Amino acid sequence: MSGIVRLPGGDLWLHGADGIYHLGAAAIAAWLKDGGAAPLDYERFDALDGLQGHASQLRPVPSLIHAPDGQLWFATSATIAMLDPAHIARNALPPPVQITAVLADGAPHAIAAGKPLRLPEGSKRLQLDFTALSLSMPERVRLRYRLVGVDEHWQEAPGRREAYYTNLAPGDYRFEVMAANEDQVWNREGAALDIHIAPTFVQSRWFTALLVLGGALLLYAAYVLRIRHLTRRMHERLQERLAERSRIARALHDTLLQSVQALILSFHAHTGMLPKGTRERARLDGTLNLAEQLLVEGRDQILDLRTVASPDELGLALQQFGKGLSEHRAHAFQATTTGNCRRLQPRVHDEIYAIAREALFNASRYAEAALIELELDYAPQAFTLRVRDNGRGFDEALASTGQRPGHWGLPGMRERAAAIGASLRIASEPGQGTTIEVTLPGKLAY
Repeated sequence: MSGIVRLPGGDLWLHGADGIYHLGAAAIAAWLKDGGAAPLDYERFDALDGLQGHASQLRPVPSLIHAPDGQLWFATSATIAMLDPAHIARNALPPPVQITAVLADGAPHAIAAGKPLRLPEGSKRLQLDFTALSLSMPERVRLRYRLVGVDEHWQEAPGRREAYYTNLAPGDYRFEVMAANEDQVWNREGAALDIHIAPTFVQSRWFTALLVLGGALLLYAAYVLRIRHLTRRMHERLQERLAERSRIARALHDTLLQSVQALILSFHAHTGMLPKGTRERARLDGTLNLAEQLLVEGRDQILDLRTVASPDELGLALQQFGKGLSEHRAHAFQATTTGNCRRLQPRVHDEIYAIAREALFNASRYAEAALIELELDYAPQAFTLRVRDNGRGFDEALASTGQRPGHWGLPGMRERAAAIGASLRIASEPGQGTTIEVTLPGKLAY
């Protein structure tokens, strides 16, 4: 710059090698207030406006002066120019704007006035051509554009009359263009074009919904497979535990109990050699009675060792217990499960397991039955436990009172059933066997 003039109104005029620059006072104040973040608006005069030559960089300096009459004088390498800043001729006509062509993925598409442009499915690359008409100074025309839905602000590309967009998603867009003439008179209405890009199937909401549904199904399948795997592992481990407990029980039965039984038989043989009524015979008989009681208790403990009360395997545990009873007594055992096995509430499970054990044990020891049956019914409305035998049974009075003098098994079962809100029914007749049935509503059982 070789010439600078500040007018009384605050306007700034600069004279440089490539022309004359005019910075308005309002534009300077706004630029300073903004901290210089935005570009400063200016006006330029050069050869297109009739200015000949370039500003002198050495002599004469300054190349711009403000005359007392308000006019500005410029010295160039070719001439002396004068400009009256108060009477500059302006072009007040905004330039008309037109969108001339649209290309989607390289293929042209016709534009219908007043109608939205519908592009093929999956269109990604978009080129929009536009222009503005100005016959006075087309070189000074400024164009701004934006694609609503993509651009947050107006875009300006000096010297270019095209806009390019790539990787467009399906949806609705609006392309807008506005232009200004050489005197920055803007046509803010400009031109606009609504554009609709149809989605392909893989871009549609149906496909997204199918993906979400497929993902949910995969997660559910993985969950089901995981649950099945864990259930199978738990069942295998339970089977291993039951097998190990059964092995220990068999070992104790075949070694310890058999040895105790042999000792009892041996002592019985020696007892017969002692005279009846003697003190030694009485003591030995008492000792043998204690030994036989120990043998019975040992067998009961082995039966407990052969069973396990797992919350997930109630039927299996009771089946193992029933089979253990049938191995030591002369009766058959049969277990049946109906419905879908479901996990019982922890307290319900414990009480049902205890009632079933007591019923099976009583039937095995006292009923003198040929067959004992266990039934578990996992119905949605109610859970039912049923223990049935074809033994000698007992009279109706005992069935109604549920208690035999000196025995507390039946009262204990009634108390356990009442504690969980279940009903217990005992049906028996002499010589017709006995049926013990426990029923619990499903909302309390599961």
